Amino acid sequence: MEDKTITKVTSENTVEEPKPGGNQIDYEAEMRKLREENEKLKKAQTNASKDASDWKSKYRATQDEATRTAEEQKEAMEKLMAENEALRKTQTLATHKAGWLGLGFNDDLAAEASEASVSGDFNALVGVVKKFLAEHDKELRAANVRNMPAPAGGTTQSITQEEFDNMKYREREKLFNEQPELYRKLAGK
Repeated sequence: MEDKTITKVTSENTVEEPKPGGNQIDYEAEMRKLREENEKLKKAQTNASKDASDWKSKYRATQDEATRTAEEQKEAMEKLMAENEALRKTQTLATHKAGWLGLGFNDDLAAEASEASVSGDFNALVGVVKKFLAEHDKELRAANVRNMPAPAGGTTQSITQEEFDNMKYREREKLFNEQPELYRKLAGK
């Protein structure tokens, strides 16, 4: 067996001398090589750390810009979607209002009815239709009263056949409206 020399390195970087009779190695030269290699590795590690730090900061800057760009795009998209929704609602309200106006609703009731129909509020829509029907019935009654012929006087006029034959068209029409039975009798119908 060959004798191996054990070298003990202390924290003060001193080397103990090998025991006599073993292989002689130039420890100082080996230590210099190791220190030089250690310095090279430290520099390489420092450079790698610096490069990693640079790339990391560049990535974060890019990420922040990309995130900012994405948020701006998202905000722009949300704004466009809100505008689109508002336009659709306005168009739908206008279409519904035109339909209600076509049915004879006044402008205010048509606006209420279209809002209720677009929002899906059935009870509000029924309330608006009830208002319309009440107003419509009231107007019909008023129109019927206005167009109702005047009632015949308390006494019936007696007209002779000769007077009837000499009447003008307007007078005969008045007689027809006021006393239809007498008109038929004198007209021979």
